[in-house]
Amino acid sequence: MKKSYLLIFILVLLISVGAFGSGYRFGRLIPEKGLSHPKVYCSYQDSRGFMWFGTEDGLNKYDGYTFDVYKNNPTDSTSISNNIVRVIFEDSKRNLWVGTDNGLNLYNPLNGTFFSFFHRENEPTSLSGNIISAITEDKSGKLWIGTSRGLNIYDHSSKTFQKFQGGGNNSHGLSSELISALYLDKSGTLWAGTADKGLNSIQPESGRVSQLINSEGSRGFLSENEITCISGDSRDNLWIGTVNGGINKYNPKSGAIEIFNTEKGLASNSIFAVIEDKSGNIWIASLGGGLHTLDMKGKIIVHKHDPQISESISSNKVWSLFEDNAGTIWAGTSEGISFYNWTLSKFKTYRTDNSVESTSNNSVFAIYEDKNGHAWIGILGGGLNVFSKSENKFVNEKYAGLNDPLLKYSNIFSIAGDPTGLLWLGTGDGLLSYNPKTGAVRQFKNQPGDKESLSHNYIRSVFADREGIIWIGTHGGGLNTYNTASGKFKGYTHNPSDKNSISSDVVLNIAEGKEGMLLISTYGGGLSILNKSNMQFHSVGQKSDNEKGINSNYIHTAYTDKSGNIWIGTYGGGLSLINSKNEIIHFTENDGLPNNIVNGIIPDKNGNIWVTTNNGACRLSISDDNSRIISSTRIYNQQDGLQNKFNENACYAGKGGIIYLGGNRGLNAFYPDDIKENTLIPPVVITRFFLFEKPTRMDTLITTERVLKLNYRQNFFSFEFAGLNFLLPEKNRYAYKMEGLNEDWIYSGDRRYVAYTNVDPGHYVFRVKSCNNDGVWNEEGISIDITITPPFYKTWWFTLLSALGISLLIFSYIRIRTNTLVKQNIILEEKVNTRTHELQEKNVELTMTMDHLKSTQNQLIQSEKMASLGQLTAGIAHEIQNPLNFVNNFSELSVELLNEAEGESDPSARNELIGDVKQNLEKIRHHGRRADSIVKGMLQHSRASSAEKQSTDINKLVEEFFTLAYHGMKAKDPTFNCEMNKNLAADLPLVKIIPQEISRVILNIFNNAFYAVDEKKKLTQSNGYQPDISISTRKEDNRVLINIRDNGTGIKDEIKDKIFNPFFTTKPTGSGTGLGLSISYDIIVKGHGGKMLVESLPGEFTEFKIELPLS
Repeated sequence: MKKSYLLIFILVLLISVGAFGSGYRFGRLIPEKGLSHPKVYCSYQDSRGFMWFGTEDGLNKYDGYTFDVYKNNPTDSTSISNNIVRVIFEDSKRNLWVGTDNGLNLYNPLNGTFFSFFHRENEPTSLSGNIISAITEDKSGKLWIGTSRGLNIYDHSSKTFQKFQGGGNNSHGLSSELISALYLDKSGTLWAGTADKGLNSIQPESGRVSQLINSEGSRGFLSENEITCISGDSRDNLWIGTVNGGINKYNPKSGAIEIFNTEKGLASNSIFAVIEDKSGNIWIASLGGGLHTLDMKGKIIVHKHDPQISESISSNKVWSLFEDNAGTIWAGTSEGISFYNWTLSKFKTYRTDNSVESTSNNSVFAIYEDKNGHAWIGILGGGLNVFSKSENKFVNEKYAGLNDPLLKYSNIFSIAGDPTGLLWLGTGDGLLSYNPKTGAVRQFKNQPGDKESLSHNYIRSVFADREGIIWIGTHGGGLNTYNTASGKFKGYTHNPSDKNSISSDVVLNIAEGKEGMLLISTYGGGLSILNKSNMQFHSVGQKSDNEKGINSNYIHTAYTDKSGNIWIGTYGGGLSLINSKNEIIHFTENDGLPNNIVNGIIPDKNGNIWVTTNNGACRLSISDDNSRIISSTRIYNQQDGLQNKFNENACYAGKGGIIYLGGNRGLNAFYPDDIKENTLIPPVVITRFFLFEKPTRMDTLITTERVLKLNYRQNFFSFEFAGLNFLLPEKNRYAYKMEGLNEDWIYSGDRRYVAYTNVDPGHYVFRVKSCNNDGVWNEEGISIDITITPPFYKTWWFTLLSALGISLLIFSYIRIRTNTLVKQNIILEEKVNTRTHELQEKNVELTMTMDHLKSTQNQLIQSEKMASLGQLTAGIAHEIQNPLNFVNNFSELSVELLNEAEGESDPSARNELIGDVKQNLEKIRHHGRRADSIVKGMLQHSRASSAEKQSTDINKLVEEFFTLAYHGMKAKDPTFNCEMNKNLAADLPLVKIIPQEISRVILNIFNNAFYAVDEKKKLTQSNGYQPDISISTRKEDNRVLINIRDNGTGIKDEIKDKIFNPFFTTKPTGSGTGLGLSISYDIIVKGHGGKMLVESLPGEFTEFKIELPLS
C-alpha cells in the first residue's frame, strides 16, 4: 500500500512539474489593471462581445482596455443590489442577469442601471431567497434561479417568481433547497446540484424530479453530496464537482460514474468549476490545487502558480471557468483573472541550458543547417552547438568534437558549409574549419607580413558560393577569399582613390546576388555589389536630400528575392528595396516595420519575407500587384513567445520550411505554416460617445438602432470604440471613416477614438472596423447613421416658403403701390404745404427751447462750481482762521512790548524789547501772506478758466487741495475724522496743465471720497471702521499718474459705467447735481488728453486713476 501511494505521489508530482514545460502561457488581469477585486467568482461574455466578471467587491465590464465597475450605492436604488457577485447569465432575450449575495439584478445596458429583485416576507411571488447561486434558461425560455432557499422560475411578463416545489426525501421533489449549481443538458433536462444533498434532474415541462444522492458505503454513486458545479461535454457526460470528493464524470444514459480525484492525478479534491473547451479538453478548477486540463486521451496537465513565472496561473485557488467565442479560457482566481488561448503560444525559445540558475550565455549570432538537417548554432561565448529539430532541443552530447576548446569557447559570428561537408566558422579570433564527421578543427589567422594570409582576425561573415570559394568578411580588414586548393587568402580593401574598390573595410554580411553578383553589406560604406567576373565593386549608398538613395550607409544584411528585388536591411534606416527598374523604395516604422534597426532578412517557402529587428520580427507578404510590393505585414514579438532583440544575420531558412532566428535570449525554430493564429473576427462596439468633450449617455438609438440625431449646435462630437478581442488587445488595430465627410478609410493604428469638429448640417455615416492581434479584420465593423439637422432657416421647406412669401409680397406691393401712388401724390402735396408751415413754427419753438436748455446747463454747471466753491470756502475759512489768530495774537503782544519799552530806562533792555517787537511783526507779515495766498487760490478757483496751460507742481497742488477738502468736511461735521495717507513721488517733474481745471477735478474727487467714507462710518458705527483716504503720485513712461483711493462704500458694478454721465448721481435728491464727475472727465480727457479710470469693490474701496501726459 505504501508503494502504491508513493507511485501516485510521484505521478502527481511529474504531472505538476510537466505543466510548466507544456507551453501553456497564461495572461493576467489584476486590480492594478482596473479589476475591482482580486477574488473572481464568475466570468461571462455577453452577446455583444463584452466580458463580465463577478468579484468579491463589484461587477466588472471589460472591453479589452478598461473596466467599468458597478458597485452598490445605498442611496441609489438603481445600483447593483450587492457587491459580492456569484453568477452572471444572459438569456435568449439578451437580458443580462446578475446574481449576488443579496438579490437578483437585471442590467439595463442603455444607462448602466439595475432593477433588483429580493425575497420579501409574505410575498409568495418574490424570490424565495436572496443569495443567488445559479441561473439558467430552459428551451421554452423560462429562467431558473437557484438560491440558498430553493429553486425559482421567473415569469417575464409579470416580473414575478414561482418557487419550484419539492424537498425532503420525496422522489418527486428536490433533495434540498440549498441550490448550488444548475445546468441544462442537450435533451432539455435541468440538473440542479445542492450544497448538501446531491444532484437532482428536473423535467422542466412536467416538473418531474429524480435524485442522485451519495449513500454512505454505496458504490456507483456520487463521490460526495456537496455539489459545487455542473457542466456537460460533447459526449453527453455530466461533470459534477464537489467540495471534497473530486469531480464525477456521470453518463445519464448508462448511469456510469467515474470519479477523478488526487489518486487519479488531480492536485486537489476541492473542485469549484468545470467546462469543456472547443477542442474537447476538460478544464477543472480546484481550490488550492490550481487548474487542470484533461485531454481526449485522458492525460491530466496541472497548471499551478509559480511566483518566478509571470505566465503561470495567478493563484492555485480557482473559483470559476468560462470559454469565450475566441476559445479563450477565463479562470477566476483569488488573485485576479488568468486567461489562456492556444494561439498565444506561437513560438518557443530554445536554450542550451534552460535551468533558472543557469549563467550560460544564450545569445545566438550564427545559424547554419547542414545536408543532414542538423542546425549548427554559434553562441557568443558559448562556442559551436547543434540543435535537433526532430527532438526540439540541443544535442551537443552527440558530437564529442564540440568539446575542443577552439569550438567550445569561441565567439562565433558566422557559419557556412562547403560542398565537402566542412563547416567554416567566423570568430572573433580568426577563421575555423570543422569536420563534423572526424571532429578535426583547423584555425586560420592573420600572419603579419604575409599578404596571402587572412587580412584580419575579427570575422563577421563567412559565405561559401556555388563554386566552392569561401568568402570572408572581416571587421576592419575588408573582404577575403580563400582557395581551398592552394590554401591561400586574397584580400580586397577599400581604396579611396579607386571607385571600383569595396566601399568599407567593415563587412557584416555576404550574400549571393543575381547573375554572378555578391551583395556585400558594409558598416558605414553602404552596399557593395561585387561582379565576380571582373572583381569590381559597385556601391549603393545614402544620397543627399535631393537624390534617391538607401536610408543609411550602415548595412546589416542584404537579400535578393526570386523576382530580382534586392532587400537591404540597415541600422536605423529600416528596409530599402531596389526593384528590377532600379527604383529605391523605403519601408520603415511608419509603414509597419516594428523597428528601423533591421538585423536579418530571410524568405520562407511561401514566398513571404521575414525581417528580424531590435523589436521583434515581421512577416512581409509579397504582393502580386505591380503597384505595390508589400501587401501586408504581421509583427511578432515577446508577447507571441518570440524574442524581441535579434542579432545581426542570425537567421536561416532550413529544409522542410523551418525558420531559425537567433537573438540575445536563445534560438527560435518554427515552421511558419504551424503558427497558431487567432481567427476570431472581433466584434466592434462604440464604447463611449462625447459631445463637446463631455461623455454623453448612449441610448437605444446609438447602441441598438445605430442612429444618431444631432442639431446644428451639436457639431463637436467624438467616438470611442473597441474591437472586442481580448488576446493581446494592445495589438488590435483600427480604421474609421465618416462617409459624407471623407470617403477613404483612415488607419489609426491602436488609437481607438476620433473627434469631429464644426461638422456642417447634413447626413453622414460613421464607420469603424478593427482587426485582432493576428491581423484578422472585421471588415463590416460597425456603423452609425448620423443626421445633423440645420437651423430652421436653412431647411428646404423654409427656403421654399420664404421664396413664395417674398414673391407674393413683391407682387402685392407692386399692385398696391401702383394703385395708391396717384392718391398719395395728391395727398402728399397737401401735406407738404401744411407741414412746411408747421415746421416753421416748430423751428422757432425749438430755437427758444435750445436757448433755454443752454442757459439751464450753464446755471447747473455754475451751481456745481459754486457747490465745490462752497465746500472749498468752508475749508478755506478753517484754513485762514489759523494765520488770522497768529496776526491777532502777535499784534496784541507787540503792543504790550512797546508799552513796556516806553517805560524802560535801560537802553539795552529797551533794544531787546524792540527786537522782540520786530520778530513779532515778521511773523505777522508771514501769516498775512499765508492768508493772502489762500484768498488768491479761492479767487483763482472761482474765476472762469482760461485755455492757457502752466507748468505746475502736481504734488503741491494735490497736497493743498487734499488739506482744503478735509477742512471743508470738518467744517460741515466737526466730529468727522479720517486717516490721510500721502505717497507723493519726490522726482515728479512739472506738468503743463490748467491749474484751476485740475484743482477742480481733484477737489471734486476728494469731496466724493470724504462723502463715501463718512456715509460708511454712519452705517458701521459699532464695527470699529476707520475711514482712510490715500493719495499717490508717480511718473510712468511719459505720463504722470495720480491715484486717489478711499475705503468707503464703493460703487456697484451695474452703475460703474454711468458715473461719468451728466446728471447721474447716487446722492440723495438735492445733495448733488450729477455734473461733478462728468465735468472732471471732460477736463482730464478732452481738455488735457489724459485718462480717467475708476476701480471699485462695493463695500470695500473706490480708486480713481488720473493719467496726465508730460508732453
